[in-house]
Amino acid sequence: MALIQKTNPVGVDVQIDEFQVYLYDALGISDWEMYPRAYFNTKGNSLTPEHYEGSEEYDNVMYDDTHDMSSFFITDTTRDIAFDGLATTQVSLIVQADLPALYPLITHRADEELTNAIHQSSNRYIPKAWFKLERVLYTIDEVYREFDKSQIRLTDISNRYVARFEYNVRYAANCIS
Repeated sequence: MALIQKTNPVGVDVQIDEFQVYLYDALGISDWEMYPRAYFNTKGNSLTPEHYEGSEEYDNVMYDDTHDMSSFFITDTTRDIAFDGLATTQVSLIVQADLPALYPLITHRADEELTNAIHQSSNRYIPKAWFKLERVLYTIDEVYREFDKSQIRLTDISNRYVARFEYNVRYAANCIS
């Protein structure tokens, strides 16, 4: 179980950090590798989501089946700035999970149980005016739409779950934690 947070977040990362801590505590999943905002890394023709480890080292955060669940955030490549200094952007939470590991007593595919848990937790988030869930996407092509999917080799997705929760996020561009 690892909640991996950005050190001294600024701007949109402050909102992501606060929501990340809330969601991690609210869901209480024991084997969850939860990353903050990932960066887009281009290698050749391949685009991958990577977490900055420090000392110019990055770690690929695409599907990791060594944990019951892993997740990371990405932001849209544009930000809208209002006259009041507040900014808005789309923030996506990419969730990757082994459903039977999370719900061992459920005999059917427990995808709606996990979606509902994240959806309900998102709706209970107190500053939801700042972090508002807008839609959920499910297919590998939609969830990883920006990224190179050639490394994903899931011939049987029955136990696996991938989803993309898209949020509209408002934040103070000059906000620091």
